[in-house]
Amino acid sequence: MSMEQKTDKVYQQVIDYISCLIKEGILKKGDKIPTERDLSVRFGVSRNSIREALKILEVIGLVVRRQGDGTFIKEQFDDCLTEPLSMVFMLEEIGIDDIFQFRNMIEVQTVVLAASRITDAEIQQLEMTYQNMIRETDDVNKAKYDIEFHHIIAKASRNVLILNSYNVMSSLMGAFINNIRIKVLEGGGTEEVVSAIHKKILEALKSRDPQLAEVAIKEHMEVINSMFKQV
Repeated sequence: MSMEQKTDKVYQQVIDYISCLIKEGILKKGDKIPTERDLSVRFGVSRNSIREALKILEVIGLVVRRQGDGTFIKEQFDDCLTEPLSMVFMLEEIGIDDIFQFRNMIEVQTVVLAASRITDAEIQQLEMTYQNMIRETDDVNKAKYDIEFHHIIAKASRNVLILNSYNVMSSLMGAFINNIRIKVLEGGGTEEVVSAIHKKILEALKSRDPQLAEVAIKEHMEVINSMFKQV
């Protein structure tokens, strides 16, 4: 058996073992998992093999390793899928149109969920981000605030899969958002129109009205989609 096959087998054994401990309630978020030495003895392999298996689990986003302290189940999973999915998307050469279609599919539901789950603190954060966006004169920075605006909404949905999906899309689309904003303006829109669309979303969320939020985000996506093919 090759070292690669052996590591793959150890990785599967370790993740199955930890999954079992989680299902049985023995391990919870933030808990320390068994040491490399304990796992090495349990599975009858070298500590190097266990260490490689733990590296894989860390890349997946299940655990976090702290130097001199051990390995722990993560407490937050907001970005646990971002890096692996981003790599998969890039390797599969998924096009920007595919990403936009996927974004269209989840964006409406994200805002609808956020309308009933957003906190006062998140509304304040959203308001501040919106104000920064409309005051900013640099297009690149405006795009950054635009991304942050939607990220706050995704977080407010309280759905880990939605948030991870949005993080993946943002990491792939970050450099593209600025071009979209420019095309919106070149297509006859004005900065006031773009700002007004975001304002409608903000006001709908402040009123915690899912139906109003749905109307606002659909209007937003229509503007984006109408300009998309011109980019």
